[in-house]
Amino acid sequence: MSSHTSGKQLSDRLMDTLEDSMAKMFATDYVQKILMTGEMSDENIRYAKVYWKRSKELALVAIELLKRAYSVATNEGDRKIVDQWVKTVPEELAAYYQRFEQKLGGIGSDVKIQAIDETMIDYTLMHNREMKRGSFVRMMVTQLVGNWHVLRVHQYLKRQPLYRPNPMVTYFLFTEFPIETYVSLLKNMIDSNGGQISPPEELELIQLAKETMDLDMKIHLNL
Repeated sequence: MSSHTSGKQLSDRLMDTLEDSMAKMFATDYVQKILMTGEMSDENIRYAKVYWKRSKELALVAIELLKRAYSVATNEGDRKIVDQWVKTVPEELAAYYQRFEQKLGGIGSDVKIQAIDETMIDYTLMHNREMKRGSFVRMMVTQLVGNWHVLRVHQYLKRQPLYRPNPMVTYFLFTEFPIETYVSLLKNMIDSNGGQISPPEELELIQLAKETMDLDMKIHLNL
């Protein structure tokens, strides 16, 4: 049976294919120990410092992708949303990373001068590939996966009796940002542009979502 007969919107069908990955993510030490407890141990702080650098590099790539998406968007409403993100998010992220660094007691040069690793190279190559391809829907899928991922982890944590809000969650999951709003807007843009997506093209989008999720998990876990 075609997924088009499920009655769900395209973005929901894509995210449904990532549920197994999310179940695996919920069971990791990253979620169960680092985020659940928020313990500022030496090991967790070391982990967070490496993530700080990796996440900051990832954010720069994502902003370039949004600029490219703006240039190919055909819907004026989509253009306005993406333009607003391009104009405001970089400054907000700069302040966020500064606060994150202060919370971690500073980031030493030993971390800052490290070359990007293979996971980040793969992530950058994927974004560059999608920018070159120039599909607005595909670029929005790459952004939806990352935002949906951190939103789902936060929703999971809030249901756990042992969880208490903590700095690790604040900074790893970007809870100072309106992530739920970002997810809603990204889903709407994908769905409003997805009416002409054929079943074979949808399968390609599913593979892209899975590829993005796989890399996103590696970015969070392989530190």
